[in-house]
Amino acid sequence: MACFAIPLFLVFRNSYDNRSNKCQYHYDNIKAFHSGEGNIPDMKFDIILANINRNTLMKMMHLFSLRTYYKSHILLSGFFVDDSIAIRESAEKEDFLFLKSSDSDKWNMMMFKRK
Repeated sequence: MACFAIPLFLVFRNSYDNRSNKCQYHYDNIKAFHSGEGNIPDMKFDIILANINRNTLMKMMHLFSLRTYYKSHILLSGFFVDDSIAIRESAEKEDFLFLKSSDSDKWNMMMFKRK
């Protein structure tokens, strides 16, 4: 058996397809949803992966808070490094604790945990 450290930024490439396949074939208690702006299913999630632009992320931050449990995680990508401060402030206003970030070229991703 081999273990590899995978940079968080790589998790988002084809993330929905990969999650769907893993969930469908290997796990019984995981469900993946592909959603758009404002139409997240009316239920709570342990993890939200959102690969969308800055403005949409900031508009949806309150909804992310409503749709997550205490100690749930959100992984955000699809925005520029220059947008990181605004996104972090928006998440912190909704009771998310910043955990880490990673960037590649001008793109950034951030991980938060709900307080």
